[in-house]
Amino acid sequence: LSVNRRIVKSIAEAGCIAAVTELIRNHMSCSPLFQTSCLFLHNMAYFDMNYAEEASAACSSIVRGMEENPDDATLIRAACCALSSLAANAEACRERIHACGGVSTIA
Repeated sequence: LSVNRRIVKSIAEAGCIAAVTELIRNHMSCSPLFQTSCLFLHNMAYFDMNYAEEASAACSSIVRGMEENPDDATLIRAACCALSSLAANAEACRERIHACGGVSTIA
């Protein structure tokens, strides 16, 4: 759903970005949920920089998820995709990724 431009605004207005941010924060060990959440945030950030700003709180949780699951290549790929889109679209995301050590985690 988050790839359809016509409903992205409705998804955001329903509070889904905050809900997904909480999912990531609280369920890092559930790889499929983490991956899907990362894909959602990637798509939302891609469509609107304001959504990337809203999702900035998820950046440190995404980095922590990568650190806690270093052998899960699919999770790492989804996390990098989300962080890339978030950082490309919002200064707040770049700052949070840098502040939590995300650059060294990704490297």
